[in-house]
Amino acid sequence: MLSGSKDSFGVKEIKTEKWIKPRKIKNKLAKEYLLTDIDNGEAEVIILAEELKTDTLIMDDKLGRKIAKLRDIKVTGTLRILIAAKEKGLLVEVKPLIKRLKENGFWISDDVYEAILKEAKE
Repeated sequence: MLSGSKDSFGVKEIKTEKWIKPRKIKNKLAKEYLLTDIDNGEAEVIILAEELKTDTLIMDDKLGRKIAKLRDIKVTGTLRILIAAKEKGLLVEVKPLIKRLKENGFWISDDVYEAILKEAKE
């Protein structure tokens, strides 16, 4: 499931990358139950993580993360993925990527921004 318009940040990449395989949830009732607290995208990804028995769910929404953790799903965020990629030598810098994320609507507090750059040694 993709939310947002066809011009939303990352949608084109998600649709064209061959390693990304869209999936649909089976338990639509479980999703409806979650919709009382979080939006459609977060609800579907939490249910899909349960159905696929994923190792880790990447989610940035604070309430969605809390609900996933309550359901015993291991959660990480986009910024943590960037740090891990840099630590593995897959990225040289995270700062330009965070800047691009912010330019496209990704919200990050100044404190978290500074902490991430410090952790990334940038």
